[in-house]
Amino acid sequence: NLFKTLPHADQSCFFKTSCSVSPISCPETVGGGNWTYFSASCWFYGRNIYDVVQYPIGLVDTDWGGTPVEAWSSPDALAKCGKYTSSRKADGKAPSPDQPSVLWNAMIYPLLNMTIKGAVWYQGEANAGDPSTYNCTFPAMIDDWRGKWKNASQHTSSLFPFGFVQLAAYGSDNSSSFSPGFPVIRWAQTADYGFVPNPRLRAVFMAVAMDLGDPSSPFGSIHPRDKQDVGLRLALAGRAIAYGDSEVYFTGPLATTATMSTDMQEVVVEYTSLAGSEVELRYSYGFELGCSDATWLDATATAADSNKVMVGVPACAAGAMPTALRYCWRSDPCSFKLCPVYSGDLPSPPFQMNLT
Repeated sequence: NLFKTLPHADQSCFFKTSCSVSPISCPETVGGGNWTYFSASCWFYGRNIYDVVQYPIGLVDTDWGGTPVEAWSSPDALAKCGKYTSSRKADGKAPSPDQPSVLWNAMIYPLLNMTIKGAVWYQGEANAGDPSTYNCTFPAMIDDWRGKWKNASQHTSSLFPFGFVQLAAYGSDNSSSFSPGFPVIRWAQTADYGFVPNPRLRAVFMAVAMDLGDPSSPFGSIHPRDKQDVGLRLALAGRAIAYGDSEVYFTGPLATTATMSTDMQEVVVEYTSLAGSEVELRYSYGFELGCSDATWLDATATAADSNKVMVGVPACAAGAMPTALRYCWRSDPCSFKLCPVYSGDLPSPPFQMNLT
């Protein structure tokens, strides 16, 4: 690994094209030694894009660890979600980096005159303790950045591509909820659709990272070290959404329906967006059946066939009926690259849906 920096801090990375930076940025070309001042995810994203487009990709990194989305949002964006921001703390002292709009003012607003191609984002952990409004605040922030960048720079698109990393695994026990806000944030990052782009998040792309957990990381499991795969997955999606490459496979299988069999012995999950037109079942765990008494029961995937995965139906409590299915709804849902469902080596993102 080229980097000794913290493998992840809450960060944004803005990418420009056709600028006069070295096409191959590395320790040797920028002064030698280990880098301690730049995002590894951002660098690997840019390097993977450059390898394909073969012209320089300029990268601008702005980050501050342990901060909520509200800190990166303008007062206008927060107002869209019924949130209030103040420039002063209650005790009259200077605001801290985790307060609403502080990092927007200090680290985003000064960049608005810059013309950018797009942005990638890696944040969400700091909102996992109270994830209830993230499905509003995150899309509202994207909308607001786009509008303000367009107004300030004139040459930046009002719908510039915006990519993000769906939160990686946290913890070391995929049988435990551990931090229940993590799966909620992953879902909210997609504006509750489960995938991007979607009608609420246009020109948005993501890298699924829940199978890239790192429980032995010296920085703690919340800071996984594998940013090569994060950057690669972001770049695959960026090539499709930001650079219009219609040939690249950039998303894992997307669940469309979950249908109970007539004998009520299995649920058939159908998928779309497949590489090679079929799903790959790597492991049997990860599915949960929802019952009408609001309980969730572990369910085992039994087989895969073309675009379908069959999931066994555990017995709900007496008087309760199966009503829903969810997938990888854990803080640490699966071991390294061993989530249940893949296609083209990309994992299916988490989902929750009612049974049909």
